[in-house]
Amino acid sequence: MLKLKITIAGERVQEVGYRLHLLSLAKGLVGFEAENVDQDKLVVYVEGDDIALTRFREAVEKSRPPLAKVSSIAFEPFDGFVLSISEYRQQLSLEQLVKIAQTGLEVRGDIKEMKGDIKEMKGDIKEMK
Repeated sequence: MLKLKITIAGERVQEVGYRLHLLSLAKGLVGFEAENVDQDKLVVYVEGDDIALTRFREAVEKSRPPLAKVSSIAFEPFDGFVLSISEYRQQLSLEQLVKIAQTGLEVRGDIKEMKGDIKEMKGDIKEMK
């Protein structure tokens, strides 16, 4: 099995669904891991046979999430440990669920605040009559 480290850099490579996008392209790979680094980089580690890595590399060069703004993509050999694709999928799913829960709590707080504002506005309108 061969391994690659891929560094994707640019103005907008995080919070645009890039890791999910890459995971969807990872057909035939046995290992996959991706992490956001700094504020402008995404580092991906992949493992697979020569054919799978070549296909993945070509897909990474051609395909990007619609909102991504990429300035460079670098490929280099890697000899470290790479999570199995199923382990990474579980990890990423959990991360996404945490984000959804946090967003839901924020929305809930915003709705409560808006309800208070509406009550206050109703009171102001009654006073104007």
